[in-house]
Amino acid sequence: MAHLWLPVRGPDITVGPITHTSPIVIAMASTHPHADRESISLEDYGDLTFVAHESPYLPVRDAPPCRWAFAWHASNTTPLLRDFIATIAT
Repeated sequence: MAHLWLPVRGPDITVGPITHTSPIVIAMASTHPHADRESISLEDYGDLTFVAHESPYLPVRDAPPCRWAFAWHASNTTPLLRDFIATIAT
């Protein structure tokens, strides 16, 4: 089982209920021309260069929220897994 960013697709993959959503953010060098903005738009992506993990993160204001859910291989569904999923679904 893994906690993944949706969508997850696969013939043998079961996706549980969405556990939460979060905004889409982007990392860029602190020297990048967009780094002083409060947010960027999807249209701004065309000219961006993606970089290292120590970059500032900016929200992408017009991106749909990121949805997260647990997913697992369908053949590995156990009673314990079903109970776990039932618990987070409520």
